[in-house]
Amino acid sequence: MTAKQFKTEITQELGDTIREARKAKGLSQKALAESLHFSKQTICGWEKGRAQPDFDTLKHLVSLLDIDIGKLFTLILVFFFSNLDFFT
Repeated sequence: MTAKQFKTEITQELGDTIREARKAKGLSQKALAESLHFSKQTICGWEKGRAQPDFDTLKHLVSLLDIDIGKLFTLILVFFFSNLDFFT
């Protein structure tokens, strides 16, 4: 697996986690976007793995969506590894 493929895969994992947690809370992309002061398109981009939230936003997502501790560690690892200079 190349570095680019790895980054794509873990960014998608982050997006999947956000989407699953959002749906579990019964929120639409629009409702989540409004509560975080982002656009619906931004939320969609995160969920589709085209982009990722910054660390401060990630902390808000974890709190707002009640993401469990296992998922929290996954999100932190995904965020960390996808932002290493080696993987850009």
